[in-house]
Formats: sequence, structure tokens, C-alpha cells
Amino acid sequence: MNLDNYFARMQRGQVPPPPICSLLGGRIGAVDLKAGTLESAYHATPAFLNPAGQVQRGMLGAMLDDVTAMLVTASRTQISDLPILDLSP
Repeated sequence: MNLDNYFARMQRGQVPPPPICSLLGGRIGAVDLKAGTLESAYHATPAFLNPAGQVQRGMLGAMLDDVTAMLVTASRTQISDLPILDLSP
């Protein structure tokens, strides 16, 4: 696999992360492509909270979508449209 894909360059700080990752407060940690794992963290700001003080479900969905796209991007040698995944129960 080409380890100089967009994701690898982003991890090295050569290109910025996607704007949505920054907007969501996302940070990507360890990546193990062999195991198919990626560690990430998102910081939910007060703007993400609903009136009950909990993170709005739509924001959680956006975070899940972002990290899923990151893992797929990490495993590709070039950027192209990502397949759509149905996350319904």
C-alpha cells in the first residue's frame, strides 16, 4: 500500500485535516490499517449541546461519519468518492 496517501500526509502535518474534522473538534490518533482500527477523539463544544445539556445526536452522527470516512481514506491510495454506509439499526 502507498503510505504517502492524503491521510498519511495529513498525519505528518503536510496537509490540513478536512474542515469538518476541525469543526467537530476531531483529532486522529493511532492508525493500524492491518487491524482496520483508528483511534480518534472529538471535543464537543457547548454549541453542540441540546437544551438538556447533552450532545445533539446529529452532531454525534457527524462525528461517526467523519471518523468512518477517515478510516476509509487512510486505506486508499488516492482520494475519490467514498462509498455510502447505511448506519440504521
